[in-house]
Formats: sequence, C-alpha cells, structure tokens
Amino acid sequence: MLHYLENIDAKLSSDSTKARFPVQTVIRPKTAEYHDFRAYAGKIYGGDFSVGDQVLVLPSLTKSTIKNIYFFDQEFDTALSGSSVSITLTDDVNVSRGDMIVKIDEIPTIAKELEATICWMDKEPLQNSQKYYLKHGVNDVQAKITQLSTILKTDFSGVEENPTTLTLNQIGDIQLKVSKPLFFDTYKKHKYNGAFILINPKTNNTVGVGFIKSPL
Repeated sequence: MLHYLENIDAKLSSDSTKARFPVQTVIRPKTAEYHDFRAYAGKIYGGDFSVGDQVLVLPSLTKSTIKNIYFFDQEFDTALSGSSVSITLTDDVNVSRGDMIVKIDEIPTIAKELEATICWMDKEPLQNSQKYYLKHGVNDVQAKITQLSTILKTDFSGVEENPTTLTLNQIGDIQLKVSKPLFFDTYKKHKYNGAFILINPKTNNTVGVGFIKSPL
C-alpha cells in the first residue's frame, strides 16, 4: 500500500475542470507609484487562466479581459489550477471579496435553491426549517433547510424516505434555500465549487458538510 501511495501521479488526481477564481481580497496600494493599481487576489480551482482570456465577473455578469497575472513580484502569461495569484483586468469594473471570475464560455449555475447531499457532524440533529450560515468557498450566505428528503442507510440497504431529523454521522439528501444567489457547479463536475459547509449561527460550530447535486 505504501509503495502504491508513494508512486501515485498527483496530476491524475487533480481536479481538471472549468476554471474558477473566487476573489479573496482586492489589492489597492493607493501609493504614488501604484496610484491606479487594482488587482484581485485568490486561488485558481479547476482549469487555468491566461493573459488575454475573456472573463465574466459574477454575480454582476460584467465582462472584461485578463490584463496581468502576478505571483508576488513575478508576472506570468498563464496560471494553473492550484495557483494563488493576483489578476488585473483591462476594465475598471466593480469586483469585491466573494465575487468569482470565470471564463466567458464557462459560466457556472447561478441559483438560490438547490439540492445537496450532506453529512451531519453535530450532536444537535438537523431538522426541517432550521436556519444556518452556508460557507461556499469565500462566500457566506444565510441558508434555510426546506426539506430533508432521504437518509442513506450505512449498510447500503437503501434509503429512509421522508425522515424528520438527521443525526450525528448520518448522510442525507436535503433541499435548501439561500439568501442570495450562489454560483456553483455540481460536486461531480467540480469538487471545489460543488462543496460547502453549514455553520450554526448560535454556536459558530461547523455542523455539516454538503455536496451539491443540482439546482431546484
């Protein structure tokens, strides 16, 4: 087993899908030397970005083109998946933390209602109509569980239909509604952009890990 693990090609296990760049922070030095400099810092997931790529800023749907890609004091023509970089655009557009930059022909799903599979991690059970904070990448929204559809039986004998609660370590399918649109992919298509966590607003504890199946 150890020999096998040591010889796995890491490139084969990477998530090579559509490029996603969630913006973690906006860089504005506001110095005499860089008076008009504006860059967007974050980590690339899925594919890659190159100078000259036409992109779309979500959720505003503003179009622009990548002007520069920086890593510290170095400049690159292309940044691959997994790279933490700063990107500048040719247009002076409004971009904030939590926005996402994608290629113009690779738009994710944008929706406020979705279906997901969730693994419950809290001693207090999940119940219908409960409200939580949902963290999707760098984006935080309020979420409400609208339906607990099924619970997966851990002996693989099937599912329990229309349960009332989901308890510690159980896995179930839920439907939920969020306070503002999310821009996501299904977990099968994009592991980073298809996953989220749920946080109890009263205790600030992570209570569940979710995997998006589809929009409603």
